Amino acid sequence: MTTGPCLTAELSPEARARLEGVLARMRAGESDGIADLEALLAEAPGAVEVIGHLAWAQAHAGRHERAIELYEQALRVRPGDLEMRWRIGDRLVNLGRLDEAEATYRAVLGEMPECADATMGVRYVQHLRRRESASGRRAERYVPQRREPTDLQRTNEELNRREIAQRRLRLESMPPALYLESTTKCNFYCRTCVKGYGPYHAEDLRGPIMDRVRDDVMPTNGRISITGFGEPTMAENFDGILSLAIENGSLVHFVTNASLLNFDRIEHLTRCPVDISISIDGATRGTFEEIRAGSSFDLTIEKLAMIAKLRDIHLSRFFSRFGFIFVALRRNIDELPDVVRLAHRFGIGQVHVADYAPNANEYDEQSLRHDAARANARLDEARCVATELGVHLTTPPPYEAPNAGTAARSGWRKWLPDGRVLPARDRFAQRCNSPWREPYIHTDGRVTPCCASGQYLGNVAERPFRAIWNGWRYRLLRWRVNSPIPRHECRVCFVAWGINGGNAANAMAREGLLVKAWYRAEASVKSFARHMRRLLRPRPAPAPEPNFLRGRPIAARNRMDATPPT
Repeated sequence: MTTGPCLTAELSPEARARLEGVLARMRAGESDGIADLEALLAEAPGAVEVIGHLAWAQAHAGRHERAIELYEQALRVRPGDLEMRWRIGDRLVNLGRLDEAEATYRAVLGEMPECADATMGVRYVQHLRRRESASGRRAERYVPQRREPTDLQRTNEELNRREIAQRRLRLESMPPALYLESTTKCNFYCRTCVKGYGPYHAEDLRGPIMDRVRDDVMPTNGRISITGFGEPTMAENFDGILSLAIENGSLVHFVTNASLLNFDRIEHLTRCPVDISISIDGATRGTFEEIRAGSSFDLTIEKLAMIAKLRDIHLSRFFSRFGFIFVALRRNIDELPDVVRLAHRFGIGQVHVADYAPNANEYDEQSLRHDAARANARLDEARCVATELGVHLTTPPPYEAPNAGTAARSGWRKWLPDGRVLPARDRFAQRCNSPWREPYIHTDGRVTPCCASGQYLGNVAERPFRAIWNGWRYRLLRWRVNSPIPRHECRVCFVAWGINGGNAANAMAREGLLVKAWYRAEASVKSFARHMRRLLRPRPAPAPEPNFLRGRPIAARNRMDATPPT
């Protein structure tokens, strides 16, 4: 990705190499690039590409008038360049000259009615006018400022890395990262999520839990993910949680379906140190809306256009990070290359492909482990497209095709299709560090190890976090997670940083008979233990009444559609 317009220009190989070096230093925050770009422009006054990057750099430094002059200079070289004209409109918005900005955008639309940048520019200008009219004052406009980690966060991170390297079970460091569940509500009922198949209880993060986490856990967190079992922007206190995490000096992350983002919220996010993953499970309306039930493909495209426009206006492409997360299925894997193209179209710099985690329902047949050859071909194609377009793509390891005839086998041969008794020594892709780094705290205070495991480790409403962090459950998990027999949740882990590297099917195919028998026996023992606890313990408190069904609230006070979708 470049800092300014992506334009072709006649530059010598030497000049182009110098330009790429300048842009690399700008992306890394090592230089504002202005002096170097001015020097390049002096050598090649007609190089529109250099002019575009220099205009961006000047605007990023707050010199919007100078940026406009440069765009006008580029227009003298290339009079029909509509991109330069709508970028002038962007800079006029920064200067508060809204009438001129709208006139500029509308002039572009007069020549190119389908220009999304100009269309969204007009809408944003109109939004600013309404907001300023309602408040009676002009909104403050500023260039985003980077946040540096605190001394405590930096020191704790270094200690934590040493303790991970030593594989210590009892830690002096506190977690440098955190998952904080902002809500369990969701307005979709995706086929890949358990929410799509039955009722569940939904609530926002409880106030006392937030207070405990703020005091006991957050000071050391350099990264906080405010994602949970729901759509984070549905939380009534979402903006408060977001602000608290930012004020903590943390990089804030969350996954969103983008449906509830608006100009005000996006404007705030583009000015903050955030890392936002937008769920995109298809590049066509039919596929997208079938998988992400309750969604609107057109609305999502509109939200992407809003994000792209505000990131251009507020010059935050290297400050706020937006990416796609794509749950890969047999249903949508053919569209992955087009999802990468969609990311490039809207200035999204990264696409993360996640393996589907089976949920014990009919949709499990969509797992790519059932169609390895096609999955690998499409992943390879997507990587080529990503390389060509400059989009960072992360994918699961290649899927291993099952042995021919496995499906026709019966009995023990289904357990042992390759005749393996002992597990392969290299069956796990990597070591997992999550039990040392990133606890997951739920809305009710329960602590689990990460976003992929529901193992109960304690509750911050009942015990101090440090006591949980070094309690016997956490220490046992740290001992076992990278052993030959990790917990079942780790065995089937689908996340890229887990022991399976994002592809649980490959690791499970190499387990062998003894390991499979261990997990079967362990499951039986756990089932018996749960049964005995129910018999011996006093009657537990009743579980909260479900108030959502298939992603849609059925409680009277939140009724959206009392009839679940078919």
